[in-house]
Amino acid sequence: MAKNKLDKESMFNRLMPSSSAMPEPLLDDSVAELKKTEPLEKNTAAETAVPAENPFIMVNIMELAVLDKIDEVFSRFNCCKCERCRNDVMALALNRLQPKYVIAKQETIDAMIEKLAFSEIISALLKAILVVIANPRH
Repeated sequence: MAKNKLDKESMFNRLMPSSSAMPEPLLDDSVAELKKTEPLEKNTAAETAVPAENPFIMVNIMELAVLDKIDEVFSRFNCCKCERCRNDVMALALNRLQPKYVIAKQETIDAMIEKLAFSEIISALLKAILVVIANPRH
């Protein structure tokens, strides 16, 4: 039985064709045209901004309610009132509360906040303050 002997170079060329030997991929006309065009200009902030005549905004009124009541609840406790502790309390309280996103005019948001159940908000703030007092992060 005779063995087929292949030299190393021909074996390598069969296994690893060089990039120069590979044909250039065929492109249809639309892709070729895209390659020829110049890059698109990026939109400026003014073009993507919401028009000024739109008076409606989207806001989480639960977050605004917590901001409204946090100072009142903090005043009842003898604890650190630094920005870090305040943010920790807000984050913990908001994690306990269900978010309430609304789309409304800026003038009507305060009325919506007053309709919320403040007992639930104050309870979440109290629990959050107790956690932060027990585990301050500074």
